[in-house]
Amino acid sequence: MLERLAPNTKIQGTGLNISDFWSWGFSDVLTNSLRGVFAEFLVGSTLDVLHQPRIEWDAYDLMYKGKKSK
Repeated sequence: MLERLAPNTKIQGTGLNISDFWSWGFSDVLTNSLRGVFAEFLVGSTLDVLHQPRIEWDAYDLMYKGKKSK
């Protein structure tokens, strides 16, 4: 199973951490490429099913009470 990356994970060879990258590259969550993922995150948080990281191009988006959603 994939593990969540902690926001304070250091990027080796720099004085930066992964949250610096996330902030730089993904702050505008309403862009075409991110708004669907953001919506999926909001739904997943409401359903309390965000226990593991999202897998890009998985066969389904979220699993809720044994049911897979697309």
